[in-house]
Amino acid sequence: MGEAARSVDVPGRAPAAGALDEMLAPLGAARFLREYFDRKLLHLRGDGARAAPLLTTARLAEALRRGEVARSQLITFPTTDVAAAADPVGAYLDAGYSVIWNAARGVSAEIDRLAVRLGEELGAHVWANVYSTGTAGAPLAMHFDAHDVLVVQCEGEKDWRVSRLRANAPVEVEDFVPTALRAVEETREAAMAAIEATFTVQPGDIVYIPRGQFHAATTPRGRSLHVTFAIRPLCGYDLARALARLALFDPEFRRYPPELRGEATGAAGSGFVEGLRAGLRTLADDPRLEQVLADLRAELVARSRGGRP
Repeated sequence: MGEAARSVDVPGRAPAAGALDEMLAPLGAARFLREYFDRKLLHLRGDGARAAPLLTTARLAEALRRGEVARSQLITFPTTDVAAAADPVGAYLDAGYSVIWNAARGVSAEIDRLAVRLGEELGAHVWANVYSTGTAGAPLAMHFDAHDVLVVQCEGEKDWRVSRLRANAPVEVEDFVPTALRAVEETREAAMAAIEATFTVQPGDIVYIPRGQFHAATTPRGRSLHVTFAIRPLCGYDLARALARLALFDPEFRRYPPELRGEATGAAGSGFVEGLRAGLRTLADDPRLEQVLADLRAELVARSRGGRP
């Protein structure tokens, strides 16, 4: 797409019932889910009004000073030249250094509510990450996320570069993390050479980046503050998890393999595997499967209320 991102002007905000509708007015949730979600980049321009209730740098600094944010949730770039300052947090931010607050919760009631509402509407696990960045280097190199990303720019400006390269359907699952990290390292240079869009966001702008899409952002001047809502809905892997839950209550799936029972591993081993295959086919037709999937979706939504990734 060259030097311009897909952008939509926002002349005003029409009343809408859902959180996603409110965030994406006038585009709307239905069109977003139909045309953009898990498909392509979106840069939605705003007028700044919707960013105001989320968070400010001043409120974030206050939370850091008061210890309202668990150290384990912070990613910072420590330096020694601000440690002795009367206000280390203020000096750190004034020096242009960056703070990333993962699983942000408990400081902004609006962020907390929005994460819960988005989770309920999308049937997904949604959590918020806060990025307070300055000009003293970008905290993250070109990378992709294994979850979908909805960014709300709160203060300042941010320059974004989005690559046309996209990993094939990564998932926010612990066992997939090593694969995702390896893919980022192996593909980063190619992604940097294939930039699809460059654009600058202002307060009130929304950016949507599908999972797997390589991107990077820098702060051109002053400080920038944005909130990212990470979205992890059900995927095909969850169907396998649902089958595993049903399998746990089928004695055929709890039996030991024949070699552990002192049986020959030839025909007995083949019969054991074929029995499991037949059992999986039976479980796939089990009417309880839909309820297990519904339970898994409810668990994802419940995690949105807890705020943990």
